[in-house]
Amino acid sequence: MLLAVAATEFEMKPLLARCRDAGDLAYCLSGVGPLEAAVSVTRRLAAEHERPRAIVNFGIAGGYRRRQPDGPAARLLDICLAERELFGDFGVSFGTDIEPLDASSGAGCRDFVLDAALLRRARQILEAASLSYRLGTFVTVAGASGTAARGDSLQRRYQALCENMEGAAIARACREYSLPMVEVRVISNLVEDRPGAAWKIEEACERAASVTALLLDGLREVL
Repeated sequence: MLLAVAATEFEMKPLLARCRDAGDLAYCLSGVGPLEAAVSVTRRLAAEHERPRAIVNFGIAGGYRRRQPDGPAARLLDICLAERELFGDFGVSFGTDIEPLDASSGAGCRDFVLDAALLRRARQILEAASLSYRLGTFVTVAGASGTAARGDSLQRRYQALCENMEGAAIARACREYSLPMVEVRVISNLVEDRPGAAWKIEEACERAASVTALLLDGLREVL
C-alpha cells in the first residue's frame, strides 16, 4: 500500500477522481501547517494495521522568484520534486531574516534529505512521460511568506526552489517510522507582495493530482 498525503480537500479531490478505485492506495488529509501535518500523519501511521510501503506527499507550493544556482527560478505550474525538506522559519526572526535554531539547542532535526531511490524512480516516471520538472530544496514554513522580501531571504539562505507548509513535518513523521517519502508539488503562485496578481491555485491542484496519479501508478509497480 502507498499512502498519498495532501493538506486540503481542494488538493486531494482531483486525485481521488483519478485513483479512487485503486485498492492498494490509501489517502490522508494532513491539514494545513506543520503542526497539523505532523499530528495527522503520525496518528495515521500509528493506527494503521497495514503500514504503507511509502508516502507520496503532494500539493501546491509558492515558487521563489530568484534564479537558482543551476537554473532559472520556478514558474507558475512548474512540477517540482523535493531532494530535501527543511523547516525554514523555525528560529529567531530578525525582520525578514530567520536565524535557525540548531540541534544543540534542543530544537531537534530540521533538515531532511528525502529517499534517494524513490526520488530516482519518480524522475524516471516523469521523464518517461516527457514531463519536465524542477528538482531542489523545499522550505516548510509555519507562516506563509506574504512579502517578496521574506521569500527572497528564505530562498537566499537555503538556495531553495519553493515553500509549503507541511512537507518537513511529514518527512519528520516518516523518519520516526522509517518510511521512505517522495514529495511532488506544482507552483500555484510566486512568493511576492500580497495580494498576488496571477495565482493559479485550481490549475495547480489539477496538475499536481495528474502528476501524482502517474507517480502512484509507477511506484506501485516497484514497491
